[in-house]
Amino acid sequence: MAAKRTIETYAVIDVGSNQLTLKIAEVRSKRRPRVVEVVRGALALGRDTYNEQQIRTASLKRCIDILQGFQQKLREYDVRSWRVVATSAIREAANREFVLARIAQETGFEVEVLDNNVERFYHLRALISDFEFFSELKQKKLLLVDVGSGSLQITGYEGGRLLYSHNVLLGALRVYEMMNQLRERTRDYTRLLDEYITCELNDYELIEEAAAPDILVALGPEMLWLKRLAGLDPGTSEISLEAFAALSERLSRESSLTLTTREGVPADMADQLLPTVVILDKYVRQPQIQQLHLLHTDLCDGLILEHAERWYQLHVNPVEEADLLNLVHHLARRFRYDEPHIRYVEQQSLMLFDRIARRYGLGDRQRMLLRIAAILHDVGKFVRLNYHAEQSFEIIRNLDLIGLTDIERLQVAYAASFHSASRLPTVDAISGLDARRRRQVLELAAILRLADGFDSSHRQKLGEISCDLLEEELVVHIQTDQDATLETAVSRSKSGLFSAIFGLRVVFDVQGPR
Repeated sequence: MAAKRTIETYAVIDVGSNQLTLKIAEVRSKRRPRVVEVVRGALALGRDTYNEQQIRTASLKRCIDILQGFQQKLREYDVRSWRVVATSAIREAANREFVLARIAQETGFEVEVLDNNVERFYHLRALISDFEFFSELKQKKLLLVDVGSGSLQITGYEGGRLLYSHNVLLGALRVYEMMNQLRERTRDYTRLLDEYITCELNDYELIEEAAAPDILVALGPEMLWLKRLAGLDPGTSEISLEAFAALSERLSRESSLTLTTREGVPADMADQLLPTVVILDKYVRQPQIQQLHLLHTDLCDGLILEHAERWYQLHVNPVEEADLLNLVHHLARRFRYDEPHIRYVEQQSLMLFDRIARRYGLGDRQRMLLRIAAILHDVGKFVRLNYHAEQSFEIIRNLDLIGLTDIERLQVAYAASFHSASRLPTVDAISGLDARRRRQVLELAAILRLADGFDSSHRQKLGEISCDLLEEELVVHIQTDQDATLETAVSRSKSGLFSAIFGLRVVFDVQGPR
């Protein structure tokens, strides 16, 4: 258990695509963090990346100046602990490593570049914790649209279960930068935006038919200003569909300059309000939508909550492990997976993992990755029956799995792809990972391969299986009233990787027909 602390001033810096944000919070034992100051620096790094695919020298200099100003604030509050993160503008920049190096040299900040799925996970975590009605609303049919500067994350809930979460490269700043150059060539800029966004979303199903929602929750930094322009209190989340339609009409008529001079909207934010409402309007206009909520919880909030939970025993409403597993099963169903087989392999994989975890130092995170690999290992059969494991690899490495880093998703893809063979994988077959991550892949793949062999007939004939872990053997106890000849033969042929990585001979004790 983490050691108890009394009180600490903690900070998060978000080097975002549209601005830099510093949030300083007081964190104390078992209490929610209290944000004591928020400082923002106007700098749209995303303009550089989305237009030129790299951060310009002038923008980098401005970024460093802002960060050095943030350092002064950290000294004022005597902040000793902080975290600095970056999102899509730096993540997608061709000169990313040079930008990170210059920031470290000039400020001492080591910037952590978040994968998109991890970034959205922190957004979701903050939302679940801060939005008091979330638990109630997700029991219905809820669609969450997280509007970022560079992309959208579209997440669906029904009956309390997370069903899907997809990312689309159609953020507010990215849309603005793509379309602003055409603004002078058209009489109706709003219609132009609508046509472009519709075109970009044509290849993506706006709302999955299985979970057509009646409640829409929009999340993003622009939501605070949208609420203010609609005359809502910042602490209010719900806006009527009529009020949103009126706001949309107003923004289609007013220029960014007008919003800045008359309403006090920051210039960089004013540019993004119209693209944001045009994007949201695609969902608001769905006939079944009955409620609309606008929330401005951000990435910094999620990171501060994580720190408080880890070090100060704060109990927050988590993004449940069950949510991610529901999402993964939903994805697998789209690839027509054999659900009885998958659930059996998942169950037996966990049984094996739990039996050996303590001896071999396997942790909870690896257990989660194993479950995901077990659920998705056969999705490649939807594309090609022969050599389907290779197809599974390509599918998994490109899935949106919220909460998993790109490296973790690659680990899952490798572990799943090794499930069907009996030969040992070579080092060359696992690229893009360091030695520790490669070892973890082999450990997970060994367990999954053996568990898959237990159900080689896809008929779950072995029923409940138990194991005894001896000094040099893993004894697999099978009690069945069916012929287990095929399953035991295939499992023996697949046990080589398990024996090689764990140093255990796999022995089968079969009670019943052989």
